[in-house]
Amino acid sequence: MSSRRRQSPMVSYPTNQRKKSPNNNHPLNRLPSFLKPGAAVEISTNEEGFRGAWFMGKVVAVPSPDKDPLNCQVEYATISEADGSKPLKEFVDLDHLRPALLPPMSEMEKKRDILAGEDVDAFYKDVWWEGTVTEVQYLVPQVNLETTKAIAKEMFSSGTVVEVSSDEEGFVGCWFAAKVVERIGDDEYRIEYKDLREENGVEPLKEVADFLHIRPPPPSDEDIDFSVGDKIDAFYNDGWWVGEVIDNLKDGSVGIFFRESAEKMRFGRQGLRLHKDWVNGTWELPLKRGELKRAKKVPCERNVRPKRAIDKQYFSIGAPVEVSSIEEGFEDSWFLAKLIEYRGTDKCLVEYDKLKAEDGKEPLREEVNEFQIRPQPPEMVMVNPFEKLDKVNALYNDGWWIGVVKKVLAKSSYLVHFSRTDEILKFHHSQLRLHQEWSDGKWITSSKVSLHLHY
Repeated sequence: MSSRRRQSPMVSYPTNQRKKSPNNNHPLNRLPSFLKPGAAVEISTNEEGFRGAWFMGKVVAVPSPDKDPLNCQVEYATISEADGSKPLKEFVDLDHLRPALLPPMSEMEKKRDILAGEDVDAFYKDVWWEGTVTEVQYLVPQVNLETTKAIAKEMFSSGTVVEVSSDEEGFVGCWFAAKVVERIGDDEYRIEYKDLREENGVEPLKEVADFLHIRPPPPSDEDIDFSVGDKIDAFYNDGWWVGEVIDNLKDGSVGIFFRESAEKMRFGRQGLRLHKDWVNGTWELPLKRGELKRAKKVPCERNVRPKRAIDKQYFSIGAPVEVSSIEEGFEDSWFLAKLIEYRGTDKCLVEYDKLKAEDGKEPLREEVNEFQIRPQPPEMVMVNPFEKLDKVNALYNDGWWIGVVKKVLAKSSYLVHFSRTDEILKFHHSQLRLHQEWSDGKWITSSKVSLHLHY
């Protein structure tokens, strides 16, 4: 099933327009402009079981001047006559028709996530169905088998403390503490559970697990305040079970919902941790519902990656900063924030000025890499207008996006080209600033783009 944001067809009906001539009441003059023979349309019905559905079709004939009420003859694209010999044709009221070609979305709109609460049309069994998003479920991160196997060989030697999962019914998604006894062949390990016992109830249970069902224990969380919508692991019956926070209770306990079993339970905070996925040797935090950012990566102590310390000379706690995104579709953008705390040698926690958490009220906080932050650039008063090919930052969707002036318009306006999305948008002078680069503790003002742009 695919989906699209529900959009108004933006049809200008003559009933909402000023009369232009005495003949404006003629039936043909009351037809929307999109209704022409051969035009692609979507067709709705009041038939029980199909309300909210829009079928694809085309206009066969429009009403004659002497016909009233105004019914159009349409031909369905996916519904046939009873004998299946030809497409079904019927007469429908104008109120049940809309143009099939909705207004095009910009590249930025296409890349924006659909959020819980939004009205959408879902394409199912050749029909567009009206609905509202109640929950956003994100796909499991893509696992590279060869990378995961190689990392397992490097990390999991005899005696290594690990966690082990199972595909056994009733235990899917649960992780149990264990240690590696030995490696078996190229991709399997004999493990000994910490809390599970053999049938005699005395000896620790030993099993064989492949490299896809074994991982290191996730990094610990300290002083985490869980909020509604957080995906968490809850320790229960000797294992860590995946659930979702649905309530924060006054006594300090947390209400958890487990999807696999459809159960609701209450836990103290000591038995909870943020859920993390082990993907290709990196810990990834899943998104909450409604968040725009993709999964954030949490380093493991044994990951092999260069580290360098944050230069605290430029970034003091509480200092205003700008944060870039490494998410696809958000490159070349910077968002206003403030520095909350340092985490390790190459991470820090920031709180955004404009971006909100899933509740839509609290500012969004996010852990980012040190190379993603910079001081806010000094304000440069632009007395003279921008010129063609000036490299600028444009304020759009709560962030500063890097672009190039393509054309200077009247009334202090400009057309700006964004190379990442190949879009051209109009901005007023007040929405632009000259682009500056933060390099080695200094701001460097960009000159004009030296290469010619082709359009």
